[in-house]
Amino acid sequence: MVEIINVIHPGVVYLGKYVKGSQHEVPESDIKENLIVKVIYRGISFEPYGEDVHRYLASKDMAPKYYFSFHIDDHRFPKDAKVLEYHHLMEYLPPPSHDSVSAGWISLLDLEEKYRDVASHAKEEIKAALYDIINVLQERNFVHGDLRPNNLLISIKCTTNSCSIQSRPNSVPPLPYLKVIDFDWAGLAGVVEYPPHRNPDVQWPGSSGKPIMDTHDKIMIDSWLSKWSPIIVPDVEEEKEDRKDDDAPFLRISHRYM
Repeated sequence: MVEIINVIHPGVVYLGKYVKGSQHEVPESDIKENLIVKVIYRGISFEPYGEDVHRYLASKDMAPKYYFSFHIDDHRFPKDAKVLEYHHLMEYLPPPSHDSVSAGWISLLDLEEKYRDVASHAKEEIKAALYDIINVLQERNFVHGDLRPNNLLISIKCTTNSCSIQSRPNSVPPLPYLKVIDFDWAGLAGVVEYPPHRNPDVQWPGSSGKPIMDTHDKIMIDSWLSKWSPIIVPDVEEEKEDRKDDDAPFLRISHRYM
């Protein structure tokens, strides 16, 4: 069904190729593309993978395409044994090339760390795009539960020392093109719950093992986005005063964080 060609996160996320002849069908245009295989283990994940939420956001072009889930039959276990793991097959969003031609995807975490000036200048636009995603989720009373910057991808074009953010197709006004990944905790607001154990270094909006409420996704976004470093804009008049007796030409260099 799926041939694994690379490991992204051992035991959890793999890069694969779809193999024809299964009971599931993938559109012909996607068969030649690499796909993501995400593995969810029964008993380790507190809630099943939020397939309904993933499919819904994908239909709004706010998540990778979701194809289907499957499990591998293991004849060592009785036929009535519980399935131990599920594999979820979805679209692979490749990183950008450095030829400034092909756009690609990186996480908002990487954007802020590698292109801090770009991320800071686009902070308000990114925030607006994130709020759009939250509004779309709330239309169906859905929550994601883990909207940290590592679970949010943004489309960019890159050269060797800079990048530019791509706009969502047909967005008016133009907004950054974002997609959500990792729907491990996603589901209906007030019904799905946080796992009993979470990263203690993260300021979570709700309690471990308690329901994820419809306000929590926005609280999470506001929490980490408020910590993005602002760009310090020089006072032009003050610079002129400092340089009025300087005969040497003034050269401002914009440093790109790589």
